[in-house]
Amino acid sequence: KRWRFVDPRTFITVEIPAGFLFNGASIPRLAWSIIGVTPYDSRIIRAALVHDWLYSIKTLPRKLSDSVFKRVMTLEGRLSMASISIIHTAVRVGGREAYNKNRESKEFYRPDLIK
Repeated sequence: KRWRFVDPRTFITVEIPAGFLFNGASIPRLAWSIIGVTPYDSRIIRAALVHDWLYSIKTLPRKLSDSVFKRVMTLEGRLSMASISIIHTAVRVGGREAYNKNRESKEFYRPDLIK
């Protein structure tokens, strides 16, 4: 079974196959304390799943993948816009290495966290 995200405004659709392994939200530790969110926080885990999938398949440019990440967090409405902006900025600043990385890595290991 696939997990699907559809943006109701842009109709961007992301389908993630069952069993895709990911590593949660790659948020710098400093940001954890500023916004009170950890990598497996239920308020961002779906956005992290979409983001990691987009980074792994690389069908969208990095900037657009990061924008989709922000959009999922916004649509879920579980964080303030200030927190979403901090997380998005952290991804924009620090995400290049992750985007360019080989996603066959063993670090992707928590599909059980998506409900």
